[in-house]
Amino acid sequence: MTSTTAETVATPAAAPAAAPRAGISPWLSFALRRGGQFIVSLWVLITAAFLMIHLVPGDPVRAALGMNAPVELVEARRAALGLDQPLIVQYVNYFAKLFTGNLGVSTITNEPVPHIIATRFPATVQIALLACLLVLLVALPLGVTMAVVTRGGRRRGLELSFAIICVVFAAIPEFLLGVGLVYIFAVNLGWFPIARQ
Repeated sequence: MTSTTAETVATPAAAPAAAPRAGISPWLSFALRRGGQFIVSLWVLITAAFLMIHLVPGDPVRAALGMNAPVELVEARRAALGLDQPLIVQYVNYFAKLFTGNLGVSTITNEPVPHIIATRFPATVQIALLACLLVLLVALPLGVTMAVVTRGGRRRGLELSFAIICVVFAAIPEFLLGVGLVYIFAVNLGWFPIARQ
């Protein structure tokens, strides 16, 4: 009887399977989260671009017209650009014009901004495609080769040297690295033109 009693001791009942949560699907929840993060990031980026004009020392209108421009001309240009309005009004107008496609005119060349973007866009695409090609032809094979050669802790000196070189190049600001590459390949070696005519 004792053994029977021991065998019939109540065991905890199995927990019921968790019922599927009612509501939106996980994919939709993920998409909404990512969409919200994208909108916040875009807002921060646009706001930072707007505030740069006001936080950078100096007057952009005075810089565009020259230091010897008459005060009346500077004030008229500032009014034409809406820079004489309160900051919050400028901010709202900035957003409204941006999302309606009205990007305004350049303060330097007085050309429409969409026209300037359109003229620079082909060169930007060429540079981006060349960068991708360079990554595929040089960086990817080099990285895979180094991973194979140094796997399992072999050639620690080579692995450390490669890592240090990569960190140094990653730490150099892109604009500074670009100037250095132009100096080497365009000025010294003469492989590429310094500027397009």
